[in-house]
Amino acid sequence: MEGLFAPFLYRDFVFSVDTTQAGSASDHMILPFVTGGTYNCNIDWGDGNDDDITAWNDAALDHTYSVGGTYVIRISGQCEEMLFLNGGDKAKIGEIFQFGDGFKMGSAGSFWGCSNLTISATDPCNFSTTDALDAAFLNCTSLSTAPSMTGWDTSTQTTLRDCF
Repeated sequence: MEGLFAPFLYRDFVFSVDTTQAGSASDHMILPFVTGGTYNCNIDWGDGNDDDITAWNDAALDHTYSVGGTYVIRISGQCEEMLFLNGGDKAKIGEIFQFGDGFKMGSAGSFWGCSNLTISATDPCNFSTTDALDAAFLNCTSLSTAPSMTGWDTSTQTTLRDCF
């Protein structure tokens, strides 16, 4: 592995979390997978632990760290989406380093309220499972740039109301 970004070459969904931010307990991160969504993925929690997830309501989506802090999470495989919808651990999401191949954004309000969200990912986000990005990034007050946004294919979107 060469260079800082060598770990991100495998097309996983890669992002940071700060468990000490508002939401669940300061040593927890709860990923809000969508009710009825399709999941067949592995979550590397960034602390030496990982879980295989095959259901939207898997108990392992609530991860406890030994110490609260900042961690890089890698999701490999099919992850239909996450839906913060201005609740839960929305403040704990930090930087999206890579959207990867398996993550799809499919519901209005996906990252709504993720006030600490930034995007440095240069690969495009996949919007193929939705036609409405309403409130997708609403109230993401730290989101000021996204380097790959010009490559985002929104041609199937019929509405972008309050997207940003």
